[in-house]
Amino acid sequence: MAASDEDSIAIARRLVAAHPAAKLPCPICAASLKAENLDHHLAKVHPGASAPTGPWRGKGALGVFPCSLAIVGDAIVLRHTLGLFTRTVPLPTGIEAGSLWRSQPDAITAGYADDFNTSSVDVKAGRYVRLECPRSRVGITVGCRGGGALAGHWEGWRQGARRKSVDLMIGREAMVGLEYALAGRGLLVPRIA
Repeated sequence: MAASDEDSIAIARRLVAAHPAAKLPCPICAASLKAENLDHHLAKVHPGASAPTGPWRGKGALGVFPCSLAIVGDAIVLRHTLGLFTRTVPLPTGIEAGSLWRSQPDAITAGYADDFNTSSVDVKAGRYVRLECPRSRVGITVGCRGGGALAGHWEGWRQGARRKSVDLMIGREAMVGLEYALAGRGLLVPRIA
């Protein structure tokens, strides 16, 4: 079976065999685990569960329009705007991760919004992963409100600046599926404690 055909559980088991001292996310619920405990966790908490290989679905364009992200051949493809448009990033890709922020009205001046120019404050809204072609700088930014533990589990990425916008927002479990798909292609490597 090619790495691109493996589901997250198969990739996780392969990584456990190669890196038993690593800490990995559960491919089903995203809980952080010692690699050696993965099979026990899957048997106890997720008996018979399977992990999809993608596409990973979420929202884009102001959180309104459905989008999807998939690995197709040797590229990552984002489908957006009701499936009418795509953006493609060839693999291998550079991986950047960082904090996702949003602006919200300052609680003290929010009640005066109609009367005055009110200030806003930036608050942390989750994490993002940006997949970018080093040659063309074309990229896809994927956000996750539930945060993420990319830094605690993986090597092979670089720290990015704060961002306020993403192309696609997905859940934590979908983000872990994307992380495992990238690890299955050798773009992320388990971090050894």
